[in-house]
Amino acid sequence: MNPRLVGALCVALSAASFGAMAIFARQAYAGGADVTAVLLLCFAIAAAIVFAALAGWEQPAFPATAPAWAAVFAIAIVCTVVAMLGLFVGIRHLGAADAATLSTLEPVVTIVLAAIFLGEAFTPLQILGGAIVLTAVVWLARTGGQLPA
Repeated sequence: MNPRLVGALCVALSAASFGAMAIFARQAYAGGADVTAVLLLCFAIAAAIVFAALAGWEQPAFPATAPAWAAVFAIAIVCTVVAMLGLFVGIRHLGAADAATLSTLEPVVTIVLAAIFLGEAFTPLQILGGAIVLTAVVWLARTGGQLPA
């Protein structure tokens, strides 16, 4: 199978999973769970599943340099703990739909950070897409998604 197709399908699955996460979190809150419990359980269950699934698949190749370890810690702390905490607290206070809408800023932030830290160039289509996303988020935040009467 084409590696780019596999990559695109995996990213689409990830996006669908993140979308479902907002719904599941809202249901957990409705059932009495708080943000701390949801995060602790999610991370513990995810770690157990990943370990069980990957342990038999291949031997892990751990980072060999200090910068690589720093990157792994940054992923764990900033990209996982901070991101999930922000999302779950947002879902708790805004609701699943509004939190998911605001999370659509992620691609824009990713493109900007890739340009700053990795030297990747913007394409005109990416700039247009980012402008559309930012416009939609601002409009939704200001109007609550209501069309003018």
